[in-house]
Amino acid sequence: MSRSNPASVCANIGPKERQKRLLFGIFGLAIALVLTIYLRMSGAPWWTGLVTLPFFLGGWTGLFQWQHRVCIANVRRNVRNMDEGYEPVTDEQLRQALEAEAAKVQAKALGAGLFSVLAVSVLGLLI
Repeated sequence: MSRSNPASVCANIGPKERQKRLLFGIFGLAIALVLTIYLRMSGAPWWTGLVTLPFFLGGWTGLFQWQHRVCIANVRRNVRNMDEGYEPVTDEQLRQALEAEAAKVQAKALGAGLFSVLAVSVLGLLI
C-alpha cells in the first residue's frame, strides 16, 4: 500500500464491494425522491417529509462508503473484504485510519441526510 494515496491506505472494501455500496446509495436516494414526489403530489402535510429520512440516510451512507472505500460495518467488526472474503485487520495504524474514515462517512451521511430532509420539508411548505 502506498502511503501517498490516503484512499488506498484506508480502504477496507474492494471494487465489487464498492459497487454494492454505489448501487445501494443510488437506489436509496431514488426511493427517497420517489417517496418525496408521492408525498407532495398526494397533498400530505409538509412534516411527512420526515418519512424520507431513513432512505436519505441509507442512500447517502452508501454513496459515501463508495467514495471513501470504507464499509462502516466492516470497521466495527475489525475486518476488511477486498473481494476475496473477510480478513481481520491486524495493523493498528490501519485500524485507526479506518475508524477515522468511518467517522467521516457517518458524519457526512448524517449531514447530507438531514439537509435532504430539511430541503424536502421546506419545499413542501413552499408548494
